[in-house]
Parts: sequence; C-alpha cells; structure tokens
Amino acid sequence: MLRATLRASLALISLGALASCAPDRSITSPAAASRGADAAAEQRPASAATSIRINEVESNQGTPGDWVELVNTSAEPIDLSGYVFRDNDDTRGYVLPTATVVPANGFLVLDEEQFTFGLGAADAARLFAPDGSTIIDSYTWTAHAATTYARCPDGTGAFATSSLSTKGASNDCSVLIRINEVESSGGTPGDWVELFNPSGSAVDLGGYVFRDGDDANGYVLPVGTSIPANGYLVLDEAQFGFGLGASDAARLFRVNGTTLVDSYAWTAHATTTYGRCPDGVGALITTSSASKAAPNVCTAAVATVKVNEVESNGGTPGDWVELFNTGATPVDLAGYYFRDNDDTREYILPAGTVIPAGGYLVLDEAQFGFGLGAADAARLFAPGGVTVADSYAWTAHAATTYARCPDGNGEFRTSTSSTKGTANDCAVAVRINEIESNGGVPGDWIEFFNAGTTPQDLAGYVVRDNNDAAGYTLPAGTIIAANSYLVVDEAQFGFGLGAADAARLFAPGGTTLVDSYVWTAHAATTYGRCPNGSGPFVTTTASTKGAANNCPGDLVFAAWPGEQSIATADAGGVFGGNMSGLFYQPLQGLPTGVVWAVRNGPGTLFRLT
Repeated sequence: MLRATLRASLALISLGALASCAPDRSITSPAAASRGADAAAEQRPASAATSIRINEVESNQGTPGDWVELVNTSAEPIDLSGYVFRDNDDTRGYVLPTATVVPANGFLVLDEEQFTFGLGAADAARLFAPDGSTIIDSYTWTAHAATTYARCPDGTGAFATSSLSTKGASNDCSVLIRINEVESSGGTPGDWVELFNPSGSAVDLGGYVFRDGDDANGYVLPVGTSIPANGYLVLDEAQFGFGLGASDAARLFRVNGTTLVDSYAWTAHATTTYGRCPDGVGALITTSSASKAAPNVCTAAVATVKVNEVESNGGTPGDWVELFNTGATPVDLAGYYFRDNDDTREYILPAGTVIPAGGYLVLDEAQFGFGLGAADAARLFAPGGVTVADSYAWTAHAATTYARCPDGNGEFRTSTSSTKGTANDCAVAVRINEIESNGGVPGDWIEFFNAGTTPQDLAGYVVRDNNDAAGYTLPAGTIIAANSYLVVDEAQFGFGLGAADAARLFAPGGTTLVDSYVWTAHAATTYGRCPNGSGPFVTTTASTKGAANNCPGDLVFAAWPGEQSIATADAGGVFGGNMSGLFYQPLQGLPTGVVWAVRNGPGTLFRLT
C-alpha cells in the first residue's frame, strides 16, 4: 500500500512537471497581447472585491438604530448573496440573504434590526466574501461620530465625520471643514480655535456659527469669510467674544445654526493645545507645542513611554500589552497607534488616555481587536501612525510573559510570573519543578527548571526544606542553561525530605524567597509542576528526574519493540482510507506480538501478526 501510494504521488508530480514544462509553440506580438489584455479588461465583470465599498456608518443609534451603508462604484449590479457583515467581533456576523443586489452606482443599507447587534463607540464595520474570511472592505473608529462617518467622495475617498447623515444616498461632501486645534488656556491674544480645510478648493464660511459648550454663546462668521484649500482659519477670542473654559467644547455649525459640522469637547486645559494629528483627519490630542494657523506639531514626547510587558498566549481576559511611563510627568497617549507586526491592524488610543508618571497602562485584546501571535510584535506609534515610539518583537510564545527587567529600561526576557499592570517580576526565572521526598536514587532530590531564554547563575542561592536552621548553599559555577534542568540530591544538601515538609529556594543571603512548595504526605511518585515548568504542583504519573515532567493526561510513549526496517505487508487498497489507530499487544513468552487496527464505518477489526 505504501509503495502504491508513493508511485501514485510520483506519477502525479511527473505529470505536473511535464505540463508546466511543455513548450509553447504559439507566438504573440506585443501589440496583440496588449489588445488581448484590453479586451479581457473590457469583458471582465464588476466584482464586489473591486467595486463594493463601505460608504457611511451610523454607530450612535440612528433611524431605526445603527446602520452601515454600502456603495457599488461600478456600472453593473452586484449580487452580495451570502456575503458576511461583522463589527470588530469575529464571533458574530450577519449573512446577507439570497437576492441581495446592490444596483449599479447605487446604495445598500444594512440596519441593526437586520444584523441584530449594535455598533460601539470603538468598533469596526467589515464586509467579507461568502467564505467568511476574505475581507472586501472595512472601516474602524475609536469614538462615535457627531453625525456619521462617511467617505468623500462616495466609495473612493477617505472617511471623515460627515456634515449630514445621508442614509442610502450620496454623502454630503460639500463641506469638510474640521476643528483642527484649540487653545483654551489663554493664548495669544487669548483663547482661539483653528479650522482646517482638507479639500482641494476654497470654502466660503460666511454665516457659519461658532459656539463653545454653551448654546447661549454664538459667533456668526461674517460674509466673505473664506478658508483656502488645504488651509487654516483662526477664530480668536477677540472675535467670538467669549472665553473657552477648562471643561468646555468648540463647535462649528452651518448657516442654519443647528446642523453640526464638527466639534471637540475636553474636560481640562491642555498643557499646550489640543490638535488633530495628522491635521484634519486624526484624533485631537495634546500637541507638543501650539502651532496657530500652521500644521500641528504631532511629534509628541514619546521617549518616556515604553512597551514593558507582553502576553501573547491568552492571558486574562486575552492577549495584552503593558506600557510603562519612565518619566516624572503624566503623558497623554490620545491618538497614539498600537499595532502588532501587521500594518493593516491598528488601534488608536482614545481621548483621555493618560499614563501617569511612573505608572502603567494595559491595552487588552478586547480593546485593540486582534490577537498576538507566537511570532509577532508589539509596536507603539506617535500620533499619525508613522513615528515608532517603542516596540518589541518575539519569535515564540513566552511560558509566562515577556517583560523588561528592570521596568521601562531593561532588556526583555521571559518573566518569572505575569504581573499585568504592576511592576515586573524580575526575579531569576528558575523554579522548583519536581520533588522526590520518599527515597529516590540516590535518595531524596529536588529538580529546578530554568524557564528563561538565557542561562541563570545560581551560585550562592540557598536550598532549604521547612527547617530554617538547615540549608545548602549552591557552589560557584552552578549554572542552569536556558530551558534546562538542575537536580540537587540528598547527598549534596545533606538532609532528607519528610512526608510533611517543604522545598524552598532562596536568593543569595538566604532571606529572599524565590520559590517553594509544601506537602503533607509523600507522593506515590513525585510532586511536579504540570504543565512542566509553569503549572501548579500535582502528583506526576512517573518520576522524570532531570527531564520534562510526566503529567496526568499526557501521552506516554515507548520505543517500538520490533525491528526498525519497514516492509509492505498488504496489497494496495486492502484497508482503504478509513482507519482509526493501531494498538500493539505483546504475546506472552514470545519476542513479538500483534497489532490491532480498526476500520470505521463497516466496523471491521483487523489482527496483524
């Protein structure tokens, strides 16, 4: 059977090679090839992958609830039957029903009453192909829009807060003016607000209304007030006639005084100003310095904030990254970007995200919306998403977490224990791993395991049982390699381990406890950590002195008792492809045995001698 399968595989490979190497006797001129490509392009039908786009998003309860608008940018109808809509949660989704068609250059609205889940303040709208994994288009936001988030122009432009909600119709892209920078603490010549026009043409703002957080305060921009293309307009306190408070807002309305164009609210004065990073499109954050009527200074002081600890293998309540502020003042991280090693996945830290001096900030998987892999990275970017503030990359999951030692400015290593949101556990990464207290070979013994990625020098460390008067100091040159074991025998430490006793490891000096385990009766085998090196102590299934622990539930493998040569014992096709495992049974008094095999379905039992 093995030879037959191999021959079939070789035959398949040979045919594939012949097909790929067959000579092409046809000759096509470049001009003909070009005409053929043009013709193929003309005949190629419109597809959702190239023509369907998320166009507008209502996440703050519109009519009749949250909704997402799709647009078809092609001149042909496109059938979306079976396509899947999701927010940022992969566990829920809405499959578009049969005969869901988006007309040529038309719109399709998916309402909350259809997809049955709401859209959050920090969420996403994602459209997938019918396979549920191929993404067609997506948009992510970190706060509810004052109106909606919309593309301008429809289907092809960047998302921004819309001027008006236009559910199921072309987006209102006539005005893209944004509140871009705010000085609320007495600038020059007083408080001021900077507007920005990200469009390619000048916009007339005559008659628009500016207000702070009080509807009774209002300033009507005079006739002839214009803001140039990609330019700035500053409104000073001397113009609008009222100051901006420590807890206030800046709001711009259309000529009717009721249609909100853009707004920003704050709860404390900025140390400099609040500004969008990047200009016009980014979140408003505390800038590095005021830049009235000029591009915002978005290179925030990031040197003091460090990636400090990383959980990539499912912590509580999932993967997470801990940041640490090494500086003496708080740092406002609003508008900062967090990414793993994939530039297409990112989380923008929301307004009000402040990390105190000498403090910690944890970003959870539930916030950033994606998991961290075994070979991955944690990267923090300054506002704008270009300048890297700090990063750490790894090639395999840590047994515990990866952590800086000491906090903030040390080197990363496998931590001794997970310390989410608190100072890292930078003790030696060595743990008591297995204990024999009932007379092993050559007596009682304690096994230590180094879960770290570097060797650990244990010279001067002290081993004790439950008696503080007794102790064995590990000699100079006692080094335990990374992911390796060290066994200390009764003959070395000079005392036995009792039925009710303890094994303890102390740092040099004998006062700082590194690790310990206490028991009240001898184990039938040994006491060992399960999983090996990191789990709690249990009774093992077998003693494994100086090797990985045998834990309950683990498969125990034995050497194959027969010859090492391989021969085919059956003709091709005897067993088919529906086998379910083999079991070897020794025969008493003989140097060989039988193998039992089960074929599912027909329920046939085979005895192989």
